[in-house]
Amino acid sequence: MLNNESGTGTHIFDEGVTEERRSIDDSKTGVGDLQLRTKYHLFSRDGLNLASGLNLRLPTGDEADFQGLGDTTLTPFFSVAQEYGRFDFHLAAGVEINADDTERSRVRYAAGVTAGIIEPLAFLVDVIGNSNVTDQELSVTVPAFANASLENSLGEPPPGTVTTVTRELHTDVVDLALGFKAAFPHSLVGFAGVFVPLNDDGLRADVIPTANIEVSF
Repeated sequence: MLNNESGTGTHIFDEGVTEERRSIDDSKTGVGDLQLRTKYHLFSRDGLNLASGLNLRLPTGDEADFQGLGDTTLTPFFSVAQEYGRFDFHLAAGVEINADDTERSRVRYAAGVTAGIIEPLAFLVDVIGNSNVTDQELSVTVPAFANASLENSLGEPPPGTVTTVTRELHTDVVDLALGFKAAFPHSLVGFAGVFVPLNDDGLRADVIPTANIEVSF
């Protein structure tokens, strides 16, 4: 086993097995992607509400700084909600169609409950997730390490060369969203809370604070 520690990471060689660890710490401030959303109320009876809508995402954020997706997407969705006193149970699902690369399209879903605390403040708990429609292929070029004594018999590449490793990936990103929602005059609704990852898929922070303001007309 040989350990070589440097600022770029640690390489461990153990009987042909190679492991590399890297750590990066950086920050960036800027505008993310622009999202335009419309929703139409289809049905209402005895506290049951059904709606459908469209969500358009425009790539205004910098993909290189992880502030945007880099693609234009359109997401048709349906949502249903049922009120029981101070509680509102809701469910939404849709398909995010990637206009630039249809293989990157994803299924998106959310389910949770809103509990009224005092008028006009409510507490929200939601599970929000998305999954690949099709598996994605990821190719990475990495160093090809060889044992010189076995090179001729096994046909391994000479030391210092590189090889391309390809993997089929299927990601399921699931988050827990906790927060408070407040209604204001003039059809304004504000939200503040946090997102906490429930699994390890995707590239996400341990806790993601969020806030938004919505207006209805």
